Amino acid sequence: MIETLLALDQRLFAIINGLPHNDFFDGFAMLITGVGAGWFLWYVLRKHKVFFPLMITAGVSWIFSEFIIKPFFARPRPSVYAGFSFPSSHAMVAFTLATVLSGFEPRWKRSLYFLATIIGISRIYLGVHYPSDVIIGAGLGWIIGIEARRLMQVKSYRHRKK
Repeated sequence: MIETLLALDQRLFAIINGLPHNDFFDGFAMLITGVGAGWFLWYVLRKHKVFFPLMITAGVSWIFSEFIIKPFFARPRPSVYAGFSFPSSHAMVAFTLATVLSGFEPRWKRSLYFLATIIGISRIYLGVHYPSDVIIGAGLGWIIGIEARRLMQVKSYRHRKK
């Protein structure tokens, strides 16, 4: 079973990473990889009252990935880049933020998840993650985002009752 999943992971990686590479596509993938921080900052500047909860949520997501999960599994990257691959911190943080922000801006839900998905795919295209790294990172990010929204609602409810 594990061998089958790893073989599928390798095959999907080869397909996505094997897409045409040129200056335009590589530059676009690098831009998309970093654009998450841009839309996050734009939103925060627009709605400053959610700055702290979003920073905490994104930080928890990143720390959980980088300092707990990645060292535990120690999966090498598919490329020569340093560090561990599993899970994708970019995908985890992108899906965490998409989940939290879509709670504040439901009309943006599809766009936020589309952008988070493109960020994840860009990590495979650039050769720094396997598809399973991105899928698990996205799933964990979604779970962290759902929990963060729940905690924000509880805090908001308690604040209104006072």
